[in-house]
Amino acid sequence: MTRNRRPRADLIAWPNTTAIPTPPAGHPYAAALWLLGRHPMLARLVARVPDLVSRDGQGRLGLDLDELALTLVTLDQHRSAWKRYERDHRAPSDDAAYDQWLAAGPSSTPQVDAISVMSSSELTRVRLLGTFSTVRVPFRVGDLSSFDAEGVTLFADWCTAAAQQ
Repeated sequence: MTRNRRPRADLIAWPNTTAIPTPPAGHPYAAALWLLGRHPMLARLVARVPDLVSRDGQGRLGLDLDELALTLVTLDQHRSAWKRYERDHRAPSDDAAYDQWLAAGPSSTPQVDAISVMSSSELTRVRLLGTFSTVRVPFRVGDLSSFDAEGVTLFADWCTAAAQQ
């Protein structure tokens, strides 16, 4: 299967929020949009996931934040299911049997497929955004260990946004 890792250009141009020092207080969805407007890399990552970003009738971008969070939770469940499957059903060594073994394993969704190929740093960035959903997204401090300077800036902005909620 070929995965398109390049997002549609029309789904990454969030309004620039770099001149706005803090997101609106008490509005987690607005905080998520504020982060997207400050961090183009985050916008590109989210746009790679099918059906999360859309445009309304007036051309404004929208994000299905709860679907993002559910996708993250489903990814964690999917990875756990694969660990159990691999433990209980050893992978065969011949190619034909391997293809059957793979097909019999836990199934996925296009959204999970899109985030499952992200690096740990990319996935952590997306997790940070997902925490503004109404769905609980697992996150731990150790997830930040792979951040570069841009990731640290995102985390600092995330802290600012979280403090406003």
